[in-house]
Amino acid sequence: MKSMPLFLILIFSLHLNAQWQAYEPALPETVGVYDLRIAEGDENVVAAVAMKYAVTANSYNWQPTDRLIFTKTHDGGNTWQSGTIPMGVEPYASNICPVNANLLWASGTDIDYASWVVRSTDGGQSWERFLENGFRDANSYVNFVHFWDEQNGIAVGDPAKSSIEPVPFYEIYTTTDGGQHWARTPSANIPPQQLSEFGVAGRYFVAGNTVWFSTINSANFEGLRLFRSADRGLHWTASASPAVEWFSFADGLYGIGAEHVNSNAVNLRLTTDGGDSWTDLPALQMGRISSLAMVPGSRYILATMRTSNIAPPFKTILSTDLGQSWQEIGDGSELACNAQFASPTVGYAGEWQPAN
Repeated sequence: MKSMPLFLILIFSLHLNAQWQAYEPALPETVGVYDLRIAEGDENVVAAVAMKYAVTANSYNWQPTDRLIFTKTHDGGNTWQSGTIPMGVEPYASNICPVNANLLWASGTDIDYASWVVRSTDGGQSWERFLENGFRDANSYVNFVHFWDEQNGIAVGDPAKSSIEPVPFYEIYTTTDGGQHWARTPSANIPPQQLSEFGVAGRYFVAGNTVWFSTINSANFEGLRLFRSADRGLHWTASASPAVEWFSFADGLYGIGAEHVNSNAVNLRLTTDGGDSWTDLPALQMGRISSLAMVPGSRYILATMRTSNIAPPFKTILSTDLGQSWQEIGDGSELACNAQFASPTVGYAGEWQPAN
């Protein structure tokens, strides 16, 4: 068995008694977490999808493999089950979405940029492809799939033409019958694509019925807009300024956003209206962000920072005053990334791939 990344569960109280607990799922090789999610309504069910990287102090370079690796827990991290997700040749993950202990959804693309949306009903032992009549245009690229429960879900991708509309618009599908049938959200309900604008694989957030995803300018990879739907994908708005690369929401209104300035500085912004407008916060001057999470049921914000991908210290910092000030928690040894919270007391994170 090769070396394995740590998975971490963060448990903290409103009294700031915080600690990381480390877990080591059995994985077939050394990989890094790309996306980690908690099931809606069950903080004990968590899944993560991982990929292989060539790692240096300053870069992560994706390494093609013949499979995507996932791991999941149904008991709050006490035990983990791992496996692989079939998505064609040299798959690249977009996201994973656990619904319950047995039901999982995942999305990604293959070497030919064909989009895959797959489902498992047996805890990941087998997978079935869905939405095969979607994401078929030459410009199609699925960025995420999310399910609120066994029946109601959404899949979102880059702008693409439809059979009746020649102008590309964001490819968004919704289902109310567990993925058996999907309806594409019409272009009239989605802000039109800007020049060189595309989504980002796995860059989305869900709070209640509200869904957000961010876009970038493909010419320079800078952030452009934040899209929001308050009705599970049927109607959308987009806020253009200021751009946020990382974002997280405590509910449908309160959220935190971040934009990297350079390798040591991050601009932070707060929204209290769901992302329509943002207020600048004091910038962070301690490296690059690995996680940014606004804790649901509170006004706490957690961030994890790094100055190197391979060498500690790695910082876990917490704000209890909406980003005005921060205090460091943990011991600096945990490269905790992709943090997600189910409540003020339970959150999870996964380690990005170590150098080996």
